Amino acid sequence: MPIIKWIKEKHEINGTWKERIVRYAVGIPIFFGIYLALMFFYVYSHWPIDLIGWSILILAGIPASLCLELIGKLGFTKERGQKVSSNRFSAKRVMIALFFVILIVSAFGLFWFVYGSFVRTHFK
Repeated sequence: MPIIKWIKEKHEINGTWKERIVRYAVGIPIFFGIYLALMFFYVYSHWPIDLIGWSILILAGIPASLCLELIGKLGFTKERGQKVSSNRFSAKRVMIALFFVILIVSAFGLFWFVYGSFVRTHFK
């Protein structure tokens, strides 16, 4: 699994097993708390009205946000930009980035077109 290998290389997890358990026990709730706050910021004028709405917000919103961050982190790196053009700013880089942003927004637009009426009924 390349993602696990990347995490291990970038973030060395040191300490005894007790320290790691405490680190995860504290880190995971903080992580979900921050992302839940971000979800409320993203859907500011809407609020979940039932259990299905809350589960949509938590079980679909947090992974979608993480997926977008991962796409941004992996897709728009300095090295990848250097492969496209050696200039710091070029029209070619802008066009490729614009293409990928339009592709991502279109995918979410298609998702909203299919499931939007279901999701709207669980938010006020």
